Amino acid sequence: MKLPDASEWGRCPCGGTYQPRKVLVTMTTDRAEPVELPNIGQGACPACGGRVYKAVTLELLEALMLERPAPAPRVVPGG
Repeated sequence: MKLPDASEWGRCPCGGTYQPRKVLVTMTTDRAEPVELPNIGQGACPACGGRVYKAVTLELLEALMLERPAPAPRVVPGG
């Protein structure tokens, strides 16, 4: 399943604006070798270094981590 891209990441509490970028996420559990997931969408604040993920991305990462079926994508008006 492809993780969604986002065109708007919002504002950081420091006042900066999150910029979109793609990162490598490495997930590690005590059950298996680390798993690397490339090109995961992340918002990065250039002012303070803060990082955010979209909720749907976190839900999919959590499902992978817990070895559960991925949740059905949610459609949110305007976002």
